[in-house]
Amino acid sequence: MGVREWVDHMDATFRRTWASVAVSPDRFIRTAVDQDHARASQELFRRALEAGDVYKGLYTGYYCHNCNTFYEVADLTPTGCCPNHQSITAEYLEEENYFFALSRYTDRLLAHLDAHPDFIVPQIWASEIRSLLQRGLRDFSVSRPVRSARVVDGKPWGIAVPGDPDHVLYVWFDALTNYLTAAGFPDDPGRVEHWWPADTHVIGKDITRFHCVYWPAMLMAAGVPVPRQVAVHGFMTLEGQRISKTTGNTIDPVELVEEWGADAIRYYVLRDVSFDRDGDFNRANLRTRYTSDLANDLGNLLNRTVSMIGRYRGGVVPTPSGPSEARDADLRDVAVRAGAGARACLETWDFDGALDAVWALVKRANQYVDENQPWKLARDEAQAARLDTVLHGTAEALRNLSIWLTPFMPSACATMQEQLGLPPLRPGAWTDNVEWGAFPAEVTVGTPTPLFPRKDLVPGS
Repeated sequence: MGVREWVDHMDATFRRTWASVAVSPDRFIRTAVDQDHARASQELFRRALEAGDVYKGLYTGYYCHNCNTFYEVADLTPTGCCPNHQSITAEYLEEENYFFALSRYTDRLLAHLDAHPDFIVPQIWASEIRSLLQRGLRDFSVSRPVRSARVVDGKPWGIAVPGDPDHVLYVWFDALTNYLTAAGFPDDPGRVEHWWPADTHVIGKDITRFHCVYWPAMLMAAGVPVPRQVAVHGFMTLEGQRISKTTGNTIDPVELVEEWGADAIRYYVLRDVSFDRDGDFNRANLRTRYTSDLANDLGNLLNRTVSMIGRYRGGVVPTPSGPSEARDADLRDVAVRAGAGARACLETWDFDGALDAVWALVKRANQYVDENQPWKLARDEAQAARLDTVLHGTAEALRNLSIWLTPFMPSACATMQEQLGLPPLRPGAWTDNVEWGAFPAEVTVGTPTPLFPRKDLVPGS
């Protein structure tokens, strides 16, 4: 398979994988395809060159072709391998490159960290970058000679260095510029003004140096504002072991979604793995979360609420009537606390904390149903007003849940809203009408169907 065929194949693979878990980019940029991206990369290089921060020199050192990263010998493993690909021996290189004068930016980057303490979160990574800066920075290569580049269709694979046909831009100079390309740089100043600086870059912990040191320095050199924040997440292991193609400890996310559904996978990963640290993907824990949290707790709450409204009130969500009881106020208070807790956690990248907060309402709503026993209330005409209040309260709890859980399980929440007879949430405004008591009047519920069908949890399933 040729280079372009391989890249096209991987492009389709990445797109299919992201789509399987309901993640869709606004823009998917490819180095060899998108000409506006080539212009953006060349313009950023040109500005840094004009500022005197790019010069030509001789690079001597090590290079990993797997992650396209230059390393000093001290960075390598004892066996001379890449620190991030420990089965791959780094190649020793001596070649002419263009260099970015990163060493000039040590003080400016430290000053930026001081002035913007939330620039890098969580703080453990901010501390690591600060330590790196305090040790002093070395200039880094921003080009590769054409003779080192792969040739595709008679041309070197990469973006040409402006004014020098013998060099192409180093992949990380090009890759980081993706953010600016998507914002319209340099062709659409109005779009750039609207979208830049970016609120947050979300990255893995292995590329903090590129995003927290190289990238802001490159932007400073070009006179472009720095992103407001870089949020760094950890890695995942699989069944307690490092994910590795070499050892065969891998998992196909598309197949996983085909078995469990995208919402279940999203929920499990975001509930069981903290954003700011490494976590483990464990199939047994996934099965437990699916059965206990999704099928039994949330799914059962929706199913019996919609079923009882259909059975006892002809499918119309009743308006609460009669005196309110302490249990009603407690359900409302739990819902208010759940929403406030989820919002606060989401602002600080604490996704598992947000789900913990929301699940307190799931638990309380189920308890509320059990405490009030609407099936008994329905047999006593004198309790009709109380039954209205209880059914409305559980429907309102589910409405709140369908809002707060939308970022985590969008498809399941759309199904919840449909079964509750509610219109879908407006994209980008999913926190509209989260106040308790906003369930619209005269709403007819849909047909109750299992939100998360139970599975036969046999070993290995």
